[in-house]
Amino acid sequence: MKQNIKKGLIIIITVALSPFVASAEELKFIDDIKIGAELGISVPNMRYSNQAYDPYKKTPLFSGMGGLFIDWNFYNNWSVRPHLNFVGRGVRMRYQPHFIDYKLKATYFDLRIPVVYSFNLKGKIRPYLAAGPSFNFATGGKINYASGFLERQAYALKLDKSNFQGFDFGLYVGTGVDYPVRLKGFPMMIGAEIGYNLGFVDTFSKREKSRQSVALNAPVYSISGTRKNSNISIAVNVSIPLKGLFGRKKSKSKRHVAVPVSNVEEKVAERKITVQEKQCCSLEEMYELLLSGKDISTKKICAFTDIRFDFDKATLRKESEEYLEKFIMILHKFPKMQITIIGHTDNVGDSQYNLKLSKERAESVRNYFVQNGIDSNRLRCLGYGDRQPLTNNSTPESRARNRRVEFDIID
Repeated sequence: MKQNIKKGLIIIITVALSPFVASAEELKFIDDIKIGAELGISVPNMRYSNQAYDPYKKTPLFSGMGGLFIDWNFYNNWSVRPHLNFVGRGVRMRYQPHFIDYKLKATYFDLRIPVVYSFNLKGKIRPYLAAGPSFNFATGGKINYASGFLERQAYALKLDKSNFQGFDFGLYVGTGVDYPVRLKGFPMMIGAEIGYNLGFVDTFSKREKSRQSVALNAPVYSISGTRKNSNISIAVNVSIPLKGLFGRKKSKSKRHVAVPVSNVEEKVAERKITVQEKQCCSLEEMYELLLSGKDISTKKICAFTDIRFDFDKATLRKESEEYLEKFIMILHKFPKMQITIIGHTDNVGDSQYNLKLSKERAESVRNYFVQNGIDSNRLRCLGYGDRQPLTNNSTPESRARNRRVEFDIID
């Protein structure tokens, strides 16, 4: 069992640290990474292939579970979410004619690596589906056996390699919901998930199958058939963005560092030049350019007030539909046109939360287009949060100008 724990920890550390090795040189990589913890219950059972066990009444043994996870949003609605959980599994079997009561309780370190797809719905709640492999390393456990009525006999022994297989491999599938919240201005994600783990490995030991094991109630015994794990898990979880943690530490370390104003102004000026490489124009102006066949490579469409959202949400407001209907007409008129939808915010609030919100708003615009007959392959979404302001954020008017959706015609 100790060797299984060591192997499991090596795999877990390798998987958990791999994203951070790449992000050491490129901080942007961790923008889409969250770390979290979960807590719940496990409802385990075991599947026997030998029909001799059919008369036994099998009941699950409830167990607590808990652990840590990393969520990496690697592409649009897709993410990979490795979990490391400590969980109990086992079975209780009773055979009434002979008053047999058999309990097997095993504890595991589980490393599951599901791929997650999240759905975009109105409001903040994001349901998702998850599926992926699970690697399970037994850390210990025990067997309790009792039989007889008048002359009752009871035995207990620990699980080891002589009576239990220490490694299991399975398939995990699950579904859940995520919901963003803010705690004192810091973004967090809370959620709930229900899943099912289907084990593929026979948990009978090799010694049991080859008549080499000795039990307390039998000199030598052998086992036929297979015994495989299965369990349902129900858990709640909370996660925080990794970039937010680094950002807070960084701000504290530089709180008393004096920075020349001239250097800041130079950097802001350089940033504005980069952002304004393409000139903003209205939807009507772009339409005229397209009809006349003029060059549009230096221009983009900026919607400052035409596309509106509820405060702190990615839900499109009703008054945005008139503008979007005009845009849909243009997309139908030019069926080969491909565009990038880009969301921007002002600098009010947490930078990482704004980055996520801007992308979700761009995705809401894309979803509206798709629902009205535009091929999704023609649409790409980006969110820059408050990273690319058109003006400074010193006044309400300038902040309103920075809260915009842009459309870049890429083909």
